[in-house]
Amino acid sequence: MREEDVPRQTTSRQFLSSRANLRVIPVQRAILIEAARQRATSSRLKLPDTIHVATAVILKCTTLLTNDQQFKSLSNLPVVILSEVTS
Repeated sequence: MREEDVPRQTTSRQFLSSRANLRVIPVQRAILIEAARQRATSSRLKLPDTIHVATAVILKCTTLLTNDQQFKSLSNLPVVILSEVTS
């Protein structure tokens, strides 16, 4: 997010501050194995991104919320681009 985009920063901060909307998950071996599988099938995503995807897959999340357009290439997980729903 750009530093000068204060409204978007505010919206994101408010969303992430709510405990109901955010859950911190420790990285476990199963997540890393799934991340490696995701990385092998989607060369567009870097390892940290595939760890996010793997976490969502392992936890059976229904949607991945991001602001990174590259995640749109995922076929196994619905992706919502934050900037598209807050604009």
